[in-house]
Amino acid sequence: MGGVPKGLLRYQGQTVIDRLLSLRALAHHVLLVGDALEAYHPWGLETVSDAAVGKGAPGGVTAALMAASTPWVWVVACDMPFVTEGVVRRLFEAAPMARGACFSCHGRLEPLLGVYAATLGPRWKEQLGENPSFQALFQGSGVTVLPEAELAAIDPGCVSVRSVNTWEDAKAWGLEAPV
Repeated sequence: MGGVPKGLLRYQGQTVIDRLLSLRALAHHVLLVGDALEAYHPWGLETVSDAAVGKGAPGGVTAALMAASTPWVWVVACDMPFVTEGVVRRLFEAAPMARGACFSCHGRLEPLLGVYAATLGPRWKEQLGENPSFQALFQGSGVTVLPEAELAAIDPGCVSVRSVNTWEDAKAWGLEAPV
């Protein structure tokens, strides 16, 4: 998207980051993870660099797990404007039955909206050198993947896991460029 920080996209007059932070009562501590975080400075959030440069989302999630001060880490990508409290609560319910939980939707794993045990951090960091997918990280980790039907029951249309990756996505879903 031409380097535009996706969390600054606007939906119904509110930035995506503000929409996500409206759910912060579900978390004890908020960490912003990434490599280009200057745009989010006005929010005064604690920031953490990726666990390994160039490892994409697995590196970011691993960095959050490694920096966590709580036993469970709720992960949400800053380009997911439609996350709902009900969906997050379901992840928190399911995670302790395993070592984490996320959903699948349309045959795809949706790991960037999930809850994971912080204790997975060291193991996943060790695997980052292999450039693993989340599927590879999940193998033997005890993370459960909740089926699409379960997501659809609390989020018809499964919009919570939509991520804005292109300007076409943004336009189709009613998002606007940052002001």
